Amino acid sequence: MRTLPVRVWLLLLIVAVVAVPVLTTVGFFAAIGPRPPSSILLDDTDPGLQAEIIDHLEQWHDPTWQAALTDRLANSAAATLLLDPGGAVIYRSPGWQDAVSPASSPGPVRTTTLTPPRGGGAIALLRYPLGPPEPPWFDSTFWRIPLAQMAALLLIAAAIALFVNYAFLRPLSRMVEAMRQIGAGELEARVPRSHVTEVDQVATAFASMADALRASLERQEALEQDRRMTISAVVHDLRTPLFSLRGYLQGLATGLADTPEKAERYVRVCREKADALERLVSDLFAYTRTEYLEEVLRPEPVDLGELLRRTVEGLQPQAEAKEVRLWLDTTAGTSTVEGDPLLLMRAVENVLDNAVRHTPTGGEVRVSLQHLDDHLAFSVTDTGPGIAPGDLPHLFTPLYRGESSRNRRTGGAGLGLTIARRLLRAHGGELTAANAPGGGALFTGVLPAHSPTMLTDQDPAASISTS
Repeated sequence: MRTLPVRVWLLLLIVAVVAVPVLTTVGFFAAIGPRPPSSILLDDTDPGLQAEIIDHLEQWHDPTWQAALTDRLANSAAATLLLDPGGAVIYRSPGWQDAVSPASSPGPVRTTTLTPPRGGGAIALLRYPLGPPEPPWFDSTFWRIPLAQMAALLLIAAAIALFVNYAFLRPLSRMVEAMRQIGAGELEARVPRSHVTEVDQVATAFASMADALRASLERQEALEQDRRMTISAVVHDLRTPLFSLRGYLQGLATGLADTPEKAERYVRVCREKADALERLVSDLFAYTRTEYLEEVLRPEPVDLGELLRRTVEGLQPQAEAKEVRLWLDTTAGTSTVEGDPLLLMRAVENVLDNAVRHTPTGGEVRVSLQHLDDHLAFSVTDTGPGIAPGDLPHLFTPLYRGESSRNRRTGGAGLGLTIARRLLRAHGGELTAANAPGGGALFTGVLPAHSPTMLTDQDPAASISTS
C-alpha cells in the first residue's frame, strides 16, 4: 500500500486550503464574464459637438444652424439648451424636455455647462442620459463569490476532518481496542493499515509485536508441556531402577539369597541398577548444561579425525563385550574444526554409544569422516534393526524412546541423542538421523571446517578395526 509521511500530507492540505478558494474565485469570474461599470455613458462619442456649439456662438440665432444642430442631435443621445446672457432661451433641442424630466429618462443624466469664451454670459447646457443604475447587491452575482469561497473552505475542512479520522483517529482507536483485546488474551487482534507512513509503521510494528508475543506464548506453552513430560519421564525412569534396586537389596537383607551364587546374582543386578541410575543422573546433568552452552563453551581448534579416533578407542571395551566391531574411516588431510573438545567428544560418544547399544551381537558400527565443501561431516552407521518410520520425527525429543529402535531393553534415558544434537548445533553444526540403504541406522554430524584444505582421497592407514 502506498504511504506518505505526515509532513507531505500537511503540505498537500495547506496547498488545498490556499488553492481551492483561489481556483473557485477565478472560475467564478470566468463563468460570469467581466463586470459592467456602475453606470454606462450612452453617448459620449462625439467630442466635436461641444466644440461646434462653443465655436459658433454668433450662429446660435441662425435658424439654418439651429436646424443643422437639430439634425446632429437627432443622431445623438444628448440634448442641449442655449441661453443668452440674459438667461433667455435661444434654442431648445427637441429631446430636452425628456432629458430634463427624470420620470421620462431611462436613467440618471449628466449635465455639462458650456460657457463660450466670448459669450458675455451666454450658456449652453448639454445633458447626456446615462445607463440604468447599478442593481442592488442581492440582485447581482458578485455576492456569490464569498459564498462560493466559504463553501470551498467548508469542503476543505470536511475533507481534512475525514482524512484525520481515517488516517489517524481510526487507526489509533483500533490500536487501543487491539491492545485491550491482547490484554484479554485475544492475540489475533489486528490494526488497520493507513496511508500515512508513520501510522502505518506503528500498525506494522504492532502486528509484529502481536505475532512475536503469540509465538513466545506458544513456545512457552510448548516448553511447559515438555517440562511436564520431562519431569514425568524422569520420575518414571528413576523409579524403575530404584524399585528393582530396593527389591534386590531387601532380598539380600532378608536372606532370600541363601546361596553364594544367588547372592552374587543379586549383587550383580544391584550394581547394574546403580550404574543405570548413575548414567541417568549424568545424562540429566549434561542435558541441563546444554541449556546454557553459551556460558560453558571454550572453543579452540580441534582435529576432528583425532577426536573420532580417541572416541572409537574409548568405546572398544564396550563393543568387545557385545562382540561388535568398530570401524573408523577418515579422509587424509587437515580435518580441523573450531569448538570445545570436551563437548564435541561428548556429542560423538553419545552417538557411538547409541549405535553400539542398538547393534546386535556380531554386528558392526562404521564411523567415517569426509570433507563437504567448507564443512566436515562424520557419519555413524550400524547394522542394527534401524529406526522405525514413526520414531524418526521424534528421535531427538528429550526422553523419547521408541518401541523398536530405542526401547528400555537397551538402556539409556533417551537423552543421549538430544544432548548430541544440541552440542553440535551450539558449534554451528547439525545432527541428522536416517535409515541406511543397506539396513541399520545412519547418523550424520556436520561441523564448519576450521581449515580451507579439502582433500577427499582415502587414506588406508587411517582405518582401524577391532573385533
